[in-house]
Amino acid sequence: MDTRFEQLRRTWDQFGERDPLWAILSDPKKRRNRWELESFLDTGRREIDEVLAAVGCSFPNVPRTCALDFGCGVGRLSRALSAHFDRVIGIDVATSMIRRAQELNTDRRNCEFKLNERGDLGIIASGSVDFVYSNLVLQHIERPYSDCYIREFVRVLSPRGLAVFQELDRPGRSVAGLLTRLIPGPVAEFYRSARFGRERIRMHAIPAEQIHLIVQGAGGRVVRQEPLDSADDRWKSNLYFVRRSGAD
Repeated sequence: MDTRFEQLRRTWDQFGERDPLWAILSDPKKRRNRWELESFLDTGRREIDEVLAAVGCSFPNVPRTCALDFGCGVGRLSRALSAHFDRVIGIDVATSMIRRAQELNTDRRNCEFKLNERGDLGIIASGSVDFVYSNLVLQHIERPYSDCYIREFVRVLSPRGLAVFQELDRPGRSVAGLLTRLIPGPVAEFYRSARFGRERIRMHAIPAEQIHLIVQGAGGRVVRQEPLDSADDRWKSNLYFVRRSGAD
């Protein structure tokens, strides 16, 4: 296995062991396992309700048979998706996250959680997923793995399926964003390691124009792109809506 991918898996497995809810939703006030579980899960319900309401208005023909929650963590969004889809697959690279997701969602019989030990989605059949959703995940995956996963989103989509995913675009215009652009990568990495140690969460961006090229190369098209307000003002972020080329 690629050593960088294995490091990614180890890092998120450690987060899942120490402070899984904060690693997924990194509110500074919730660090050190201060998230109240029901409040945490409620953020997922609200998020999915909002996203699917928008999808229903603009893409009413998306089937509701199978949804894929990419980077599912402990199943915050998988659980919410289970109220809208016949079957939900949550996938994550961290063993600890998958274990916790299975423990928290035993009451959701239409949810299944799979450990992904690869830099692709080979465990998911082509054309088998109606709705792919991923938020606050790709931004923590370095290239070329993130590029590959985006291509895989297109591959697994059913003919009328839709993928909705968030990714960082580029540093923002704040002072923090300016420093992100100006400070050499190795220097910034040394500072973050010294300041945050084991709790450092890496961030990676893909410019929007490159997202479009990746999707097109995989046989898909970006049918909508929306700017997002990021909790981290160092970055500009977008939400992408993707369908297979030729889909209605």
